[in-house]
Amino acid sequence: MTLPTPADVVASLPSGVQRLVVAFSGGLDSTVLLDLACASGRPVLAVHVHHGLAAAADDWVTHCESVCQAAGVDLRVERVHVDAHKAGVQAGARAARYAALADALQAGDALLTAHHAEDQAETVLLRLLRGTGVDGLGAMSPCQSFGVGSLIRPLLAYRRAELAAYAEARGLHWVDDPGNASLRYDRVRVRQHLLPTLESEWPGVVHALNALAHDARADREARGLLLAPRLEAALLEQDGPMRVSGLAAEPPVIQCLMLREWLRSGGIRPPGRRRLEASIAAFVRAAPDRAPEMSWPEGRVARFGDQLYRLPVAWPSVPDNEVVKGPEPRTWPGLGALSWRPVAGQAGLVPTWLDAGVTARVMRPGDRLQIPGRPRRALKSLFREAGIPPWWRLHLPILVDAVDQPLAVPGIGVDARAAASGNAVALAPVWAPAERPDAPDWHYFQRGA
Repeated sequence: MTLPTPADVVASLPSGVQRLVVAFSGGLDSTVLLDLACASGRPVLAVHVHHGLAAAADDWVTHCESVCQAAGVDLRVERVHVDAHKAGVQAGARAARYAALADALQAGDALLTAHHAEDQAETVLLRLLRGTGVDGLGAMSPCQSFGVGSLIRPLLAYRRAELAAYAEARGLHWVDDPGNASLRYDRVRVRQHLLPTLESEWPGVVHALNALAHDARADREARGLLLAPRLEAALLEQDGPMRVSGLAAEPPVIQCLMLREWLRSGGIRPPGRRRLEASIAAFVRAAPDRAPEMSWPEGRVARFGDQLYRLPVAWPSVPDNEVVKGPEPRTWPGLGALSWRPVAGQAGLVPTWLDAGVTARVMRPGDRLQIPGRPRRALKSLFREAGIPPWWRLHLPILVDAVDQPLAVPGIGVDARAAASGNAVALAPVWAPAERPDAPDWHYFQRGA
């Protein structure tokens, strides 16, 4: 039996780490990790997340305060609300916990979690049983970026019995969560029944499952390196939309790998293989004037022209008959901001229209606009001509007059009856899409084929 040492913590850290932030539940594993971190010689902050799910949750806070006070470590207690409606109690607790831990990080921090070899083996088994892809077998990475810092799991090489032996040797005290013994949870059933049964027949199964996870991560990293030049050639610009023509030039098996890598680079979890393959076929075969979409719980991709765009899963609220008065910028959270740029003559709106006030709403059937010097045309035709993607046509604020007729549209222009004349001072509408971390290509407002 090999016991962990503070050197294991230090060796696991990437360069530049200033402070260790330990996810401290008060249980055996995190108590061992906190003890090792304190002996590493680095500044340490312990963070305890209070989920409010167990009757003893307040007692656990008291225990953690006592342990940290004795160790001379600062403790930060985060009380969170667990949303169990979407994916269940455990998934909701995990999401709330990691959000709280991310909030506790500063630049240069490393978040340490106490996952060990059995945790990794359980994760691999659960993913196998749920039909994961090859990449899912990589399970938990020993080191990854997280928030403004990094997430480190320095104990993955150790068995739980080795952590217990370390705690015993050090005279550590911890609390036990009864929820870790509840058979209502998949992970607990794997931990208490499936994994012990497998280990009784194949004593090396925990090591084998950990080795499988390591190899899967290595394969994914190698695949990423091999895909990088292909992906770069297929993108409209770095980290931007993907060109359908670039995707279509590759064999089908490479197409799936490229699309997965592109989604992951934007922080989006890819859909399953069947949906991915069917969507790629639809994207590649679609006529130039079509805009097929692929949507799944974690993401949405749509084609417009020769590009694929990563878009929000949930569309933001749109302007709904809202009064806009004066030239001050107007913002719709998650959507974007409308401002006004001084121009001369027919390129802009006569300022008195804004002084009196206009109404902002989205496009409706039958909307038409007459750009100065041109015939009146359907707004949807002008959108298409200007290369504005279909999703923006349904979300863009259109400014209308008192009788609901369009006066000005960002990216299109102003109506002849509201345009300034000669070189008179005028105001042109300017639209700036919001930055959306969940939708890397949302800000591409006026890109066409």
